[in-house]
Amino acid sequence: MRKLPQPLKALCLLWIACFLATAILFLAHHDAWGLGPLGVVAILTGLTLVSDYRGGATAMAQAARAHPPRGFAFTYPHLANRTYARIFGAVAVVAGAALVVGAVTLR
Repeated sequence: MRKLPQPLKALCLLWIACFLATAILFLAHHDAWGLGPLGVVAILTGLTLVSDYRGGATAMAQAARAHPPRGFAFTYPHLANRTYARIFGAVAVVAGAALVVGAVTLR
């Protein structure tokens, strides 16, 4: 987390805060309005990864390569690549857009 460039690091922390706020809002009011900010943060994070702004996708790929999941320490992590980080960003943009549309239409 420390090696990520600044806009991506701030967006990751904002992602956690919005996720907790969305969970609290949904449990308290059973309303879908909390999905909107979570979707906006997902879109911003995805655009940061897709555009590789300030090396965000490269830093994510390096972090995935440096810290492989347990049990796979002796294999090369094939998904620890900048291209796959950008694909993950594109999926985050689509999922974020779906969350924003869901927040607006589901009332």
